[in-house]
Amino acid sequence: TKPMDLRISIDTSGSTGYPSGEMGCQADYEIVLLFAILKMARKIEQKVGMSLWTTQLYYDVPPVEWKRFDELLKKAIFTNWSSGGTLMQLALNQVIKHPNEFHFIFTDGYVFYDKLDKAELKKQMKKNPWFCLKKRPKK
Repeated sequence: TKPMDLRISIDTSGSTGYPSGEMGCQADYEIVLLFAILKMARKIEQKVGMSLWTTQLYYDVPPVEWKRFDELLKKAIFTNWSSGGTLMQLALNQVIKHPNEFHFIFTDGYVFYDKLDKAELKKQMKKNPWFCLKKRPKK
């Protein structure tokens, strides 16, 4: 069977830092997690899309074939990393807008969304059972 298309939404706000490879900030963990998921998706030839967001959704690529995604990934990660605040609703809107895709949302959890409590998160997850939320690892 054909795997579901995958969409990864990454919080690139100032609180996540900037990916440097030193594992000194959340952005480094987001990138490691991204590449681990991509490695598995590539094995099954799963289409992958990606969104980058802060207080706006500023980079959004729908799921595409691997050859195209490799080019887009390099451009997105190494030239489009942003900063600023985090509007969580932007990532949740992607889940609602694309219910037939498998979604991963990476965030450190420092968000401007006072409605995102446990009850609201459960409500969003019931709307789309493919919803996953990655939070900052505890040190």
